[in-house]
Amino acid sequence: MKDPVAAFHALLEDEGLAADSIQALVEGQIERRLAFGERPLCVAIRPQLLTPRRYEQAVAAAEGVASALAALENAVLGDDELRRELGLEPEEELLAMADPGFKFSSPSVRLDSFFADEVRFVEYNAESPAGMAYSDNLTDVFKRLPVMKAFRKLFRGRFLPTRRRQLDAMLHAFKQWDKGATPVIAIVDWEGLPTAPEFEMFKTFFEEAGIKTVIWLGKGIVGDDTHGHVDDISRFVAEDTVVTAVETNSKDANFAPLQENLRRLRAATYQDGKLLRVIELPMPRPVVFEGRRLPASYGNFYIANGVVLVPVFNDPNDRIALNILAEVFPSREVVGIYSGDLIWGFGAMHCMTQQQPAAGTQGSFSHARATRRPHPR
Repeated sequence: MKDPVAAFHALLEDEGLAADSIQALVEGQIERRLAFGERPLCVAIRPQLLTPRRYEQAVAAAEGVASALAALENAVLGDDELRRELGLEPEEELLAMADPGFKFSSPSVRLDSFFADEVRFVEYNAESPAGMAYSDNLTDVFKRLPVMKAFRKLFRGRFLPTRRRQLDAMLHAFKQWDKGATPVIAIVDWEGLPTAPEFEMFKTFFEEAGIKTVIWLGKGIVGDDTHGHVDDISRFVAEDTVVTAVETNSKDANFAPLQENLRRLRAATYQDGKLLRVIELPMPRPVVFEGRRLPASYGNFYIANGVVLVPVFNDPNDRIALNILAEVFPSREVVGIYSGDLIWGFGAMHCMTQQQPAAGTQGSFSHARATRRPHPR
């Protein structure tokens, strides 16, 4: 049989081979966390088979469209009158005219397309690697399917990974920006997206390629006036260990964002692709003063020589938090310090140690008045 598609379909007529392949597809996706929310990424044993000529046609078409759009971009950036037709806001104008430091404003572009009688493009996505890590991992699953193994005995072919090309494009742009610098990749994701696992796949891939990749956590706790300083929610306590604040009350406003941070940390890796050790630290009950919730958290502890100072709030979870940290720091004395007054300033032990006035600057505080505020409830 010369038609590869017909040959693949013929192999699936073997009910045993088809059943084994379906089971392998399901198990492989579970193993690799290939899901869109709660739904498996792939529900059919239908690989996309392209002849070399068809593949070359698709590449040529994509390169042609990308080149045309790049030329249009250059024309718009160089012509004020043409750019005015876009109706940009003043802030958008500033961003459009900013020099990114490399040749193209978008080092990588994804063109969504369909293969019919001809290649049909439907969407242009700048700076969007979505689907690449999913596709590469799904390819690894398909390689192990019994039907694919049987098919590859009949036809020669190769799989086409895409993540490496994305990384190469990013590194190429980075070298144009600064040839002597060491790149660090930050993966920033919206909260609650069903595609979140793919960003974690990219992180693993980048780190396996030797590129340091940082985790960007989601929101901080309610009442934090810094928009999410990490010392209120998650703290490294060893090279491979993080303690992170977790709210157990599902009705509390901190529950969802702290669960999202916990999910990201549990999926995160450090050196050699090893998973982080993540230790959960409870949250105290809400601390409210004059109708405003304050950012009370046991995570704002301070590590000193031989001692760890931990904010406490006359809360039942005080002792639980102290015991957890005592296990984490066995060689240090863990001391709880009541922080009901401190937290009114939107911080506790760790925040208080970050800025210290220099000697002889008392005069600059001459208008400050020391007052004792009522304890928050």
